[in-house]
Amino acid sequence: MADMHAARVLGREVATFVPDVVAMLRGVLGDPRLPRSAKVQAGAALAYLVSPRNRLTNIVPVLGQLDDVAIVALAFRRLLLAAGEDLPREHWRGSDRAFGLLLSASTALASPRGTLRKIQLVRGFAEASSGRARRREESRVVDGEVVGRS
Repeated sequence: MADMHAARVLGREVATFVPDVVAMLRGVLGDPRLPRSAKVQAGAALAYLVSPRNRLTNIVPVLGQLDDVAIVALAFRRLLLAAGEDLPREHWRGSDRAFGLLLSASTALASPRGTLRKIQLVRGFAEASSGRARRREESRVVDGEVVGRS
């Protein structure tokens, strides 16, 4: 019974992830604390996510969603570099686990370190799906990288 509840919660998080990202991007676009260059990238990511062309590519299972993940990860990384973790978190309406997943994806996909970051992404997905994602108190963002506190 507890497994069914956990599966429902995870399913709800997956179903609301893109709408939560769209809401966050809309929120940061109106925030005066965010530099204009980061707003341009957030606006471009938002425009892509809601465009009819993106809906057509999303018909292809998995591959259709990978471009969304890459674009969101790059825009989110720019937000982190420009404003830190707190500003996007203020505009995030989803779960902490989903936000942690977004942090992991942005670090893994947007970093030039390649393979090691992709491994971190896979680990982040595994931790998020098992409920063992890092809590806010256990990690922080430094120059766009998610690092543990010492």
